[in-house]
Amino acid sequence: MRLRKGGDFKRAFDQGVKVVTPFFVLVGRANEGGSSRLGVIASKKVGKAVTRNVAKRLIREVFRLNRPLVGSVDVVIIARRRLVTSSSEERVSSFLFGISQVRRRLGVKNSC
Repeated sequence: MRLRKGGDFKRAFDQGVKVVTPFFVLVGRANEGGSSRLGVIASKKVGKAVTRNVAKRLIREVFRLNRPLVGSVDVVIIARRRLVTSSSEERVSSFLFGISQVRRRLGVKNSC
């Protein structure tokens, strides 16, 4: 599922924890639903529309492949400029590091 409403994004920013990686910024908040949800932001700093859309697709794919590791957390990922030129391994390792930090700070236990 995705975060779509402004209120969901606002709650994540107000009540969540923030982790900065070289390729994106993760803001996570524990949710009560039992499943993970994703919100993606790519500002004009990332590039023009085509580049921003590529960045958002790359983020969604990394999230989709690693969804079981996220747990019941709402995650907002803000793309950074370097994301589009990074390799797949760099993106995945950066995401895994970021999500582990978010889960640790939130006190979310392993779901696997």
